[in-house]
Amino acid sequence: MFAQNKVFRGYAGLFGALAIWTGWMVITRQASSTSLSGAEISVIRFLVSGLLLMPIAVRVFGKDLFSLKHISLALCMGAPYILFAATGMKYSSAAHAATFINGAMVLASVIFSVVLLNSRLSVSIYIGVAVLLLGLFLLGHLTSLNLGDLFFVLSGSMWALYGVLLQRWRVPALRAVVAVNFWSLLLFSLPYVIISPGFLTSTPIEVLVTQGIFQGVFASILAHICFATAVANIGAARVSLFVPTVPVLTGLIGYYVLNEKLAANEWAGIALVTTGIFITKVKWANVLKIGRKEIAGTNL
Repeated sequence: MFAQNKVFRGYAGLFGALAIWTGWMVITRQASSTSLSGAEISVIRFLVSGLLLMPIAVRVFGKDLFSLKHISLALCMGAPYILFAATGMKYSSAAHAATFINGAMVLASVIFSVVLLNSRLSVSIYIGVAVLLLGLFLLGHLTSLNLGDLFFVLSGSMWALYGVLLQRWRVPALRAVVAVNFWSLLLFSLPYVIISPGFLTSTPIEVLVTQGIFQGVFASILAHICFATAVANIGAARVSLFVPTVPVLTGLIGYYVLNEKLAANEWAGIALVTTGIFITKVKWANVLKIGRKEIAGTNL
């Protein structure tokens, strides 16, 4: 019974994280179609999440957060990342956002890992990168790569640098999440509101509430809790099998919710990028180990 509950918690966390990640693309795309700028969307996000996490930042981590490492992490995955992603969505679709951000993240991660961590690349990574590049070329070249897609590439690259720095500096996940929100609040959101508070009164209250709750609570906090729960209960290998589906899920939700219709070559590009991410990020030895255990445990 305990094992079944553990598996249930793991998959509940996994699908919760996937739902939030794909929902974030759609919600942010909707916000980008309003008068809100990418900077203002980022301000709203970290006003909420930063203030909510402030007690943890002060009481639990205290002076430890005041380091160049934590500030650097915030500059990678904090306000600038959201600013670029949200600005890009003013020019391009949610499906393009999910595909280019995740694709660029994987490509940049490979580069940063080799340069900063002296990592050795396996054959599967080379194959995955080749498939991923083909998908991005198909999606970008045949649909006239636009300014939005370039912003997404910047966002994905910043995400990749964040991940590599986390690994290099061995910063615990919870501490990193708190630091990103804490410093994004202090260095970006609060100064922006002090200098230019007008958008808070000119934006419809329902838009502010929706963005505040989803950006500041779901995307900034709950998604990390869900992901950590999934990894803790079913393992990183199983989780990695599902994460590459985000671009496809975003394309489907964008079609039904935002009426963003994609051409056949765009779907082909998304499929190739998803396949490339899958090949590149999955730890095949761990996956094969899982498969052998599950086959051994079945009654044939």
